[in-house]
Amino acid sequence: SQVVTLQDSDGDGSYTGQWTPLAVGNDTLTFPNSDVVQVYVLQPYSYSATSYNYRGIAGSNLNFSDDSTASITPGFPILFGGGSFNTLFVSSNGNVNFTTAFPDYTNSSLTDSPASAIGTLVAPFWDDLYSLGGTAQNVFWAVTGTTPNRELVIEWRDVRQYSCNTDGTATVRFQVVFFEGSSDILFNYADTFFAGACTAFDRGGSATIGVQTASNQATTFSLNSQSLTDGMALLWTIAAPLPRSSTSPRPTRSFYGSADNLRF
Repeated sequence: SQVVTLQDSDGDGSYTGQWTPLAVGNDTLTFPNSDVVQVYVLQPYSYSATSYNYRGIAGSNLNFSDDSTASITPGFPILFGGGSFNTLFVSSNGNVNFTTAFPDYTNSSLTDSPASAIGTLVAPFWDDLYSLGGTAQNVFWAVTGTTPNRELVIEWRDVRQYSCNTDGTATVRFQVVFFEGSSDILFNYADTFFAGACTAFDRGGSATIGVQTASNQATTFSLNSQSLTDGMALLWTIAAPLPRSSTSPRPTRSFYGSADNLRF
């Protein structure tokens, strides 16, 4: 835990201060009024093509309807950007985050609204997707393998595009895989063609695909571009986290606000 000192340098009741993270990952800040805030300093990702190995799971059906979200707790910490998280928030609209429920169906550029409001976002296929409650055209998740090599697999299985939501054959199937003990993330694409009346949305034509680790920090694979293919896989990785003894420059965070309304 680090103590952040705030000063009213102008005498106007506005308190400011700066905090320089010691390392990437999770940290706790304690303010002079005894407020305690959990913060995360996360590293950006890069991506590369990798061998396609789609995980076949039975999985638990989240039983989504349109524009739905759910939180899941896989039972082991999910490492993301150098931080560690126990809970994920899954959206029917083709994304996952570590912040809060995010049902937004209108995709944006990463770091632009509404993505910027969520902070963290893992988007294998963020689009206006349509899950059909009570059916297998839905979102499933499972933990596979054994400690210390478990995987969390989240699959959007034969989900529709909202513009063609009455066509049960115009569907796509893809998944995201998180690895126990690693910040790596895998995107697997089994079927990227809606076809039918929704060919304009095929292969990510109206989707955001990428990983965002902060409101102003993200890596995008594609935006509203038909860039995906069936049997494609993308591996997302970060550089090794900086040790706490490193002398490399670190970002400084600024805090401001009144004594009972701190912002950062």
